[in-house]
Amino acid sequence: RTKGMFLLGSADPPVSSRWNRGTCLYYGRSELKASDHRPVVVYIQCDNIEVEESKLLECVTSLSNQMGPLDNSVRLEIDSDKSPNCEIGLDTILAFLAGIGSVSHVKVLDEFSLSVRMADFSLAARLLGLDGCQIDGKFVRLSCGG
Repeated sequence: RTKGMFLLGSADPPVSSRWNRGTCLYYGRSELKASDHRPVVVYIQCDNIEVEESKLLECVTSLSNQMGPLDNSVRLEIDSDKSPNCEIGLDTILAFLAGIGSVSHVKVLDEFSLSVRMADFSLAARLLGLDGCQIDGKFVRLSCGG
């Protein structure tokens, strides 16, 4: 039964008529002069009855890997399991990052880890796509956030 088939006075309306598809809080789009694409941004407020934490984490991780982290931050770690000699110069890492695109901030977390903030989310997504690559012969793990 669909919402349109619901009979007035019926004791229990069908699930489809009780389900709230959400409320559009904001809709915006931009025109690109060099392309026929029209990117849109939509904020939708919706009610959740139940959230499965593992599915939520899976969804957020998947979106972050596709679109890049929300704050453009990527954690870069030298993989000590695959790279016994983990020493690598910061200049070498910065040269590698410059080949990806503009870097806005780098913070040393410990002797094997850096937090890298790229200039925009697409650059962060491109960097994340290189997870498992090598820099100066050292294997690198890349993950969202820093």
